[in-house]
Amino acid sequence: MSMGMMRMRPRPQAGPSPGRRRRGQLMAHEIGALLRLAGPIIVGQLGGVAMNVTDNIMVGPLGPDALAAAGLATSIHVSVLVTLSGVLMGMTPLVAQSHGAGDREECRRIAVQGLWMGAMAAVPMIVLSLCGRQVARLLGQDPAVAELAGRFMVALAPGALPLFLFMAFL
Repeated sequence: MSMGMMRMRPRPQAGPSPGRRRRGQLMAHEIGALLRLAGPIIVGQLGGVAMNVTDNIMVGPLGPDALAAAGLATSIHVSVLVTLSGVLMGMTPLVAQSHGAGDREECRRIAVQGLWMGAMAAVPMIVLSLCGRQVARLLGQDPAVAELAGRFMVALAPGALPLFLFMAFL
């Protein structure tokens, strides 16, 4: 017999190999676990996007100046919000660690300090919101857009303290 005839041909299999089937089961399990963890985050992000789209739909008919002012005011507000909220995000693992260790006193102490930090972080946010027109003018905006953005930011000011206190509990 020649060498070519001695080669064995692979047998066709009825379905996927056991290893491939197991990999599929593991992948399905991991995707399920990931969706259980990420699902609330995904829903929250989609809610934020939906809220922004709704804002644009509501403000759009008021004209380009109003739309520009709302976008500018929101951008300033969110930029400062993200910057100031970073301090509050650092306390979440500290509260979780003390809670996990069963140290209720330390957990309460950190939570109360977080509330104080949230209240202090709200002060510059409120001041910035009340000075929104001047900030918009310093950024080189048209006076009409700056006026509308300032009024929009004044409307955002009362929500700063509750927002930061809520963030202290995250």
